[in-house]
Amino acid sequence: MKSHLQFLSLNINGLRDDVRRRGVFCWLKQLSFDIILLQDIRYQEGDNFVWSQEWGMAALWSSHNAILLTNRDLSITKVDPTPDVDRLLLGKVCMEGSQGDIIVGSVYVPAERAMKRRYLSNLPGSVGSDL
Repeated sequence: MKSHLQFLSLNINGLRDDVRRRGVFCWLKQLSFDIILLQDIRYQEGDNFVWSQEWGMAALWSSHNAILLTNRDLSITKVDPTPDVDRLLLGKVCMEGSQGDIIVGSVYVPAERAMKRRYLSNLPGSVGSDL
């Protein structure tokens, strides 16, 4: 059993193009990270089947973010913040044989300065103290 997990976080600037997405997925699978957090993916509900099939491992998708697992000893379930927070995707990661689960999150913060300030100042109160 692993004693630690390796994370990667990237702003991917869109995965809508089929060739680009397949290339990005292929590249990510060659890296040695257990959990990959992506921002700015531009996902739509109709993409779920194709994107999940192309990824081929456990994943969570939202309009702005993805959490991808590359370690088959891990599983992930979506955690819904209360209330629902736009641009935030949370997942509970469970490791086979491990005593505890961890919560991981991917946040796509707005780029424009005023929107960024407003979003980040509201985020702590929106997520909830139990996280």
